[in-house]
Parts: sequence; structure tokens; C-alpha cells
Amino acid sequence: MMMDMTNSKPLVSDGISAFEYEVIWMAIRYAVGKNSISCVTLPYDLVKNVYHRFTRRQRIDVSADIMREMERIARFKGAIPVLNNDVPSDVDNEFIDKSHVNVWLKFAAALNDDEHVFVRVVDNAVMKVFRVGDRYYVLDDYLKEPHRERYIPLENIIGEVGKYVQEADAR
Repeated sequence: MMMDMTNSKPLVSDGISAFEYEVIWMAIRYAVGKNSISCVTLPYDLVKNVYHRFTRRQRIDVSADIMREMERIARFKGAIPVLNNDVPSDVDNEFIDKSHVNVWLKFAAALNDDEHVFVRVVDNAVMKVFRVGDRYYVLDDYLKEPHRERYIPLENIIGEVGKYVQEADAR
């Protein structure tokens, strides 16, 4: 990272700065597993305000950080790490709140470019999606309105066409 010696601030040409990354990382570590409105809506705010500024590497790293934090909290609380939408209804576990866990799982999956795939749907359209459990979410729709629970019903998916390959953006 280069420094501007006139005001000692880092000059960032790609992605978010190291400082921004650290603040986001701390906010995520604080918010994952908490049930306050501000903690549950943090992923929505991050999608709207910084998703497009992350480099590909930063998105993948933040995704991995979220998953590690969810697993750490689950282990600490003696809970079952819930990494999909298939939460048994008879599980009595304070960590498992499907809606809150799903918010973080969707955010982590949307960040992880390596897991994005293309699917063909019944009207023959091909869409770039990410998967959480048995649900396929259209990435562009999620990025526009992350608070909406919009997914493609499985019966409307003909099949996966292929993995998403990052174009020239190797950042």
C-alpha cells in the first residue's frame, strides 16, 4: 500500500483500505450470532455500501471469516453449527435462529465468487446464482435488495450450466 506523505493516509487503488477491512472484520466478529436489529442488518448494509468496492480476494476472505466466526460461536455455545437451511424443528438451541443465521449465510455465499454458478431456468434464461442449503439466489437480485428473501424454486431450475469464472478481474 502506498502512502500519501502530505496527509499520511493510505492510497488505495483497488478494493477497500486495510483500515476499512479491519473495521469491517471487527464489526462482523461482533455482529455474528447476536440478535439485535443492527447486528442482523449489518450484512445488508455491507452489501449496499462496500460489496462492490471489495476485491475478489477480499470478498472470499470476508466470506471465510464469516463462516469461521459462525462455527466458532456455535462450538462455544455447544450448538450445532448450522451451515444450511435444514434446521430440524425439534432442535432447542439458542444459537440457532434460522432467519438470523440465514442472513449471514446468504451474505457469505454472495461474497464467495468461487461458489457462484450459472443455472438454466424453465424460461431458458441463464442466471448467475449462489446457493445456501437447497435455495438458489440470483446474485444480481440479492445485491440490489439483500433484505428480500427472493430465490428460484428448485422446480424452476433445469440444471446448473457451469461454474462462474472470474473474467479479467483477478484482483
